Amino acid sequence: TTDTASESTVALTGTSYSITVGSNVTTLSNFSFTESHTVATDLYSSTSNYTLASTELGGSVTVTTIDPMQQRGIRLYPFAGQFVVTGANNSKIRVTILGDETHAGDDVQIELDANGDSTYETTILRDWSTL
Repeated sequence: TTDTASESTVALTGTSYSITVGSNVTTLSNFSFTESHTVATDLYSSTSNYTLASTELGGSVTVTTIDPMQQRGIRLYPFAGQFVVTGANNSKIRVTILGDETHAGDDVQIELDANGDSTYETTILRDWSTL
């Protein structure tokens, strides 16, 4: 028999995982990674939420998926999704996927809130090939 499931999902969650290399300690905490695949449309969707702390970084960052990253089949890049990286003093980087490599024009919007006041002062648009 052939498995004809229309959707499959893989999830990995945990509270803490640490790696020590020399004097550098890196810890992944409160993590949740989920990937699903819908066979009929060949759509992959993924979310990532976690905090990464490192002595090499001198602190930590928290990554939060706002909209799942979406990708079709064997494309190199996702065509949709949004996530926010929060660092020291509530500073943030928001990344919004506007299109994949088949999209004409800028594919990724990167916004920076350097002072943590929840206002993004800088916006950069880039094509996947330049990232």
